[in-house]
Amino acid sequence: MIRDMWVLSILMYMTSCFGAGSPPSPKDYTIRWNQSTLEKVSGDGDHYAGYARCRELADGSLGFAYEAGGNIFFRVRTGKGWQEPILVAAAAPEVGMAVPDFTVLGNGDVLLGYNPRPRRNAKDKHFGIRTVRSTDNGTTWQDDQLVYEAGTSFGDGCWEPVFLQLPDGDIQLYFADEGIFTHSNEQRIAMVSSTDSGTTWSKIPKTVSFRKGARDGMPVPVWLEKEERIAVAIEDNGHGPFKPYILFNDGTEWDEEIAGNSSARSYAMADSLPEKDYAGAPYLAKASNGLTFLSFQWGDRLEDAQMAVAIGDEGAQNFTNVTWPFDLAKGKTGHWNSLTVLEDGRIVALTSTNGYSETDQTEVWMIMGEMVKK
Repeated sequence: MIRDMWVLSILMYMTSCFGAGSPPSPKDYTIRWNQSTLEKVSGDGDHYAGYARCRELADGSLGFAYEAGGNIFFRVRTGKGWQEPILVAAAAPEVGMAVPDFTVLGNGDVLLGYNPRPRRNAKDKHFGIRTVRSTDNGTTWQDDQLVYEAGTSFGDGCWEPVFLQLPDGDIQLYFADEGIFTHSNEQRIAMVSSTDSGTTWSKIPKTVSFRKGARDGMPVPVWLEKEERIAVAIEDNGHGPFKPYILFNDGTEWDEEIAGNSSARSYAMADSLPEKDYAGAPYLAKASNGLTFLSFQWGDRLEDAQMAVAIGDEGAQNFTNVTWPFDLAKGKTGHWNSLTVLEDGRIVALTSTNGYSETDQTEVWMIMGEMVKK
């Protein structure tokens, strides 16, 4: 009897040290993508539709924002099916509207950001970051405002706005910016912030990261509750073709910019990707069990890249166990992807692809998956 109690005590001690309460390991999980959930998101009739983002809305439906034909559209999927796409921001003379992102505020408002981009030969038209708001789950839109303005040429523009809501309710709006580098091809990650739910924004952007001689791009931030820090996925070409890196900041305030050799800049993958491969346009999301997801478009080169998704630890590091959500033929593209984790834990993956079109048009498609133990 005494011996049995002693053995039980040892087993309980080992469990407490190595089992119960220990954080989940990304090596133990994979993502199972359900091909029966494959659906087209974008409307019909567009030669190109892409760069889609998804969120759960206040009424429980799914909202999708995407670009098509120089316009920004918002589309809702309810339990009864798809509603018609709604025009949010229309193309202007010599200016296309691009790369939307949106967040759902605590009061249910939808705050959407987008990127006016002048055509290459346009005169006196500026690149910029704008926001617009919906108070009725994306049916109508108002309060369109300019948040940041860059240069007029393609080499001095700004790109890819993305939101982060902080625990105290403040909102940060990140974007890639080369507007301040008028004599080089360099690019930084910049950020403006709002303390009033996006009604007003800070005037002077903070530089979040900058690698001299390179192009930090396509930021996607998340708040890591356990670590009380911000993690931002970016594409970084400081050592060759773009690869995914993660930037880290303790707390909510960015007091110092992250240089190329900073310890706050970390290669995302547990195992290095092939040196000559292209792996850009990352997207970061949090899993329901505390782990993290990272998508990126991976291929021999940008033109051949397709969506890949890896699983990382609770600190948004050591990404591994790559899966491919979309079963695309070789030579087809899967670009400008994103991930959303729903309240029930399901994962929504979005891609811009010509892989399902009989006429080779680029369309937005979605698929759902779930993380399971291997």
